[in-house]
Amino acid sequence: MVTKFSKETYLYWYELMQLIRQFELMAEEKYKMEGKIRGFFHSYVGQEAIAAGCMTATRPDDIFITSYRDPWIGYSKGCFGR
Repeated sequence: MVTKFSKETYLYWYELMQLIRQFELMAEEKYKMEGKIRGFFHSYVGQEAIAAGCMTATRPDDIFITSYRDPWIGYSKGCFGR
């Protein structure tokens, strides 16, 4: 069965994946070049579709349990850090 999505859904995925990619590239640069991030850094680059796709495949009230490598799922669910 083929599922068709609206143009808005495709744009949402694209914008979310671009936001994640740009943030992660900037964070990676800060970690590698400037030494501004201490400890270990696990980049999410290449995994952006996981966060975007999970939000389309689930209901708003579904509960997620993630690991330290999936901070963007929380962001995609509306959990914004300060």
